[in-house]
Order: sequence, then C-alpha cells, then structure tokens
Amino acid sequence: MLTHVWSQLFFGLPILAQFNRIVNRLWVSYTALYPFVQLVMYFEAVAFTQYIVNNKLVNLRRGTILQLSENGELKAAMYTASYEHIKAWQMAHLLALEVYKATRKFPKEEVFGLTSQLRRAAISIPTNIVEGYARQNQKVFGTFLDTSYASLVEVKYLLKFSVEIGYISKQDFVKLEESADEVGRILWRFMKEVKSESRR
Repeated sequence: MLTHVWSQLFFGLPILAQFNRIVNRLWVSYTALYPFVQLVMYFEAVAFTQYIVNNKLVNLRRGTILQLSENGELKAAMYTASYEHIKAWQMAHLLALEVYKATRKFPKEEVFGLTSQLRRAAISIPTNIVEGYARQNQKVFGTFLDTSYASLVEVKYLLKFSVEIGYISKQDFVKLEESADEVGRILWRFMKEVKSESRR
C-alpha cells in the first residue's frame, strides 16, 4: 500500500518502480510458501511431542533439558515445561518433606545443630535441580546435579547418625533410607544423561 502511494506521487522514477516490483514479487513468494512453512512447523511440533512421549532427554527451544513421564498433559507440557516435570526433582522434593517432618521430633538443643544441618542438606537436593534447570545450559546443569547428589549422600549419612543416636526410630529410618535410595538411583541416571548430552 505504501509503495503504491509513493509510486503514484513519484510516477516515472525508475528506482521506485523497481522497488515496487520487488516488493510485489516478495509478497507473492511469501503467500505461495506460507502453507509449506506451516507444514514444517507442524512436523517440528510433532517431533518434539514424540520425544516427550518416549520419555527421552530432549533439548527444547532455549537449551532446556527435561525428562518427562507420560501423563495427560504432555502436549501442553511441551510449551509450558518446568522443573516440576523432572522425575528426579519430584522424588527429591518428597524426600525433603519427609526429612523436615522427621526432624520435628529432634531435641530442641539440635535446632541449630543436627536438625539444621540435615534440613539444609535435604532441601539442597531439589533446589540444586531447580537452579541448575533455570540456567538453561546443559554443562552447568550437570554441575548443579553433582551438588544435588552430594547433598543426597550427606543426608543419608546424617540419617544414619540420627538413628544411631536415637533421634529417629528404626522404622522411620528404614522408610527414609528407602526414599533416599530411590532418589539416588533416579538422580544418578538423570545426571549421567544430562552430562552425556552436554558432550555432544
């Protein structure tokens, strides 16, 4: 429209006429190619969906790494993915909650001692996953997962120490240890996958 007005005002100028023809040709080309562009975008979206359904480690738009389990919100998760879809985070989050509940029974004199240290180590597991995820860099994410795993090992030792000193019952210790072992297995696999992906 604008080029048409200019051509009317300055009719007869060769340069403007050439510019007008080029713009018209580009518009025709874009109109012709538009359905093809839409088709490419569709198949690209399908490819991302298939990766997620197969529970594979994938690279999203900005280098974000996720491991998603199958559920009814997979298609939406492709666009609104967050750390909450990472299985390792889900399990670590539950473990931190269990540790916080268990330490409520600890003696008051341990508030700034064993209680504080155990809680800090427990919450460090999921928070390092979250922070590493937010960096949106695979190599950096792997480093944060290392820290997360180290915090898990610390939690396991402190739980063992707590049961031996009599702060946790053997029954509660067994449950917490099983949860920690499960987190360890999932986190270790996920950490290896992330590091392997970062080397490609």
